Amino acid sequence: MKNKFVGIIFLLSFAITTFLLLWAVLPKTVLLTDEIVLNTKDSSNYYWQYNIEDPSIVMYKYLATNKNESNNLTELKYTFSGLKEGNTVIVFEYVNASTGSVDQKIQYRVNVDNNLNVTIKRLTF
Repeated sequence: MKNKFVGIIFLLSFAITTFLLLWAVLPKTVLLTDEIVLNTKDSSNYYWQYNIEDPSIVMYKYLATNKNESNNLTELKYTFSGLKEGNTVIVFEYVNASTGSVDQKIQYRVNVDNNLNVTIKRLTF
């Protein structure tokens, strides 16, 4: 019984540790009105690239970065401006710079209202 209990505790601690490591390393997003926030690991050979399905509706405005020394992650905050009323999709890809392969793809639905206010909603998780 004791060995079974130790095994269950080990598996549980392994699962929690794995989850926490993946949570810290994998890019995440926070949805705000006109920005997309992604994380990237500083020591990795990866970068984010994006494509706007209809660039006549929304445009990339600027990128702000915030480096977190404690976990070697950099937060990338992409801000967008509305050009005209409508809907479009922005696709971000997490690309391996060495191989060109895409490790992760995230799609966002972008809505620009008649006042050119931008609302972004993540479509893929």
